[in-house]
Amino acid sequence: MNIYTKLNALRLYISNKFVEKSGQNNHKPFKYFQLSDFIPLVIKKSDELGIVGCMNFTAETATLTLISIDDKSTVKFSSPMSTADLKGNQPVQNLGSVHTYLRRYLWVNALELVESDEIEAVTGKETRNEEIEKKRNQIIKTNGANTNEKSEQGFRL
Repeated sequence: MNIYTKLNALRLYISNKFVEKSGQNNHKPFKYFQLSDFIPLVIKKSDELGIVGCMNFTAETATLTLISIDDKSTVKFSSPMSTADLKGNQPVQNLGSVHTYLRRYLWVNALELVESDEIEAVTGKETRNEEIEKKRNQIIKTNGANTNEKSEQGFRL
């Protein structure tokens, strides 16, 4: 089996386990996957399928590479690196936070675990109207109160 066939078998296995989100954000009302929600299942099934997952971090990119032990075929999932500045943390703790977040996001991506779309959940009509109003006010401040055609086009988003 090549890596894509094995990855698909892994995805099917995980999806049939009905993995639940155990993480709870205390500042916003949503739950999220933690690595402990699915990694033990991934390790068990990966061993059976002959897959190994390897994480790599550079200054620019985080990469999860899945390797087939049998034929050495690979599939990679990548994300730009980010930073964290959590209140009260030491720099190494912030680095660990970034690594943990990126590992989680890359595994969720690789396994195609279903997450609710946080961005779309908070960008409703009210938020859109606020963006338009802010842009409109910037144009009025720059161009004055007249609304010539240039100004009208300027605040369209």
